[in-house]
Amino acid sequence: MADDQPQGDAKEKTKIFGIASADSCIAGHNPFSAGTTDRIRLLAEKTINEYFQAYISGNLIEIKMAFTKKKHVSGWDGETFANYDVVTGWSYNGMKGDVSSISDPIANSFQGIGGDISKNMHMEEFLVAGSKLTAMGRWRLVDPQKPERILGRYRAYFIRENSIGGQAWKLAQLDLQSAEAAPLEVKQFCVQPGDVERNNERMKSAKKRK
Repeated sequence: MADDQPQGDAKEKTKIFGIASADSCIAGHNPFSAGTTDRIRLLAEKTINEYFQAYISGNLIEIKMAFTKKKHVSGWDGETFANYDVVTGWSYNGMKGDVSSISDPIANSFQGIGGDISKNMHMEEFLVAGSKLTAMGRWRLVDPQKPERILGRYRAYFIRENSIGGQAWKLAQLDLQSAEAAPLEVKQFCVQPGDVERNNERMKSAKKRK
């Protein structure tokens, strides 16, 4: 059985995520060491760089390869095991689009200036989901000639993929922001962004009914 699929029934929920129990996961706890987080971050940044190189070269096939092919990711939602749909896509200042029609004005601006994207992309926040199946980060891209000038920001949601060649962290959602936009939040989650908040609301509602 794939290691991102829950095993057993609800009585076994404390085993499905390995280090973290399912309940602590949905409560928003992150049990991973700085070393583990850094290792995953580097793999995520590798994917981001692959996306940029593909976008700048205009290679749509390679752009799509930076995005996950997974359709579902499973996890504990606080009450039962759930299959979350994985919807790939991108957005710019909230306007959403399909991966096949991605248009990146931030990368376009950088390309016009010239430089090494990997040296001018700076992480602002990065976290691994409590399940270790997904992750999220936010980076700012700066002008290589004027490092104090921010060209824009990227918030990326990643899905873990396992293969014979090892582990990869592929994009599920890539949110682009202009420099003046308020940075999008990167908040702890268990499997899918927002699941910890949904569980908290469910628990509050349950208490009110008692």
